[in-house]
Amino acid sequence: IKRTPNSANSHRLIRLARTMNCQTEAVNVLFSAYFERGLDIGNVEVLVKLAEEIGLERGMAYAHLSTETDLNAVYTENARMHRLGITGVPCYIFNEGRAIAGAQEPEILVRMFDMALAESAGRTDMQSTG
Repeated sequence: IKRTPNSANSHRLIRLARTMNCQTEAVNVLFSAYFERGLDIGNVEVLVKLAEEIGLERGMAYAHLSTETDLNAVYTENARMHRLGITGVPCYIFNEGRAIAGAQEPEILVRMFDMALAESAGRTDMQSTG
């Protein structure tokens, strides 16, 4: 990895891929491109080639990434993640309110799952009595 790119366009590609039911493939190819191949995943030309690797039509990907389509949505989601305290990956979000970032021991994750389940049960009880 020679540089850390602005990943906004990568996120836009993922959003486009979601509309074509290939979001997982997009995430996988982007991770491979960046972490294994050292590609600049902020560059539109690189992203268009990656889009083709997952079966998206080149012209459609280029047209999408050459505009500001979805850019505000990406920045809005980024701001939301920062408000939750998320500044890196991996990050796990529980019940859209609690987050834990970084590699964690399994015991820590189990505690977070337990807390999330307890909170969900509490909300269900409050709603049913309320």
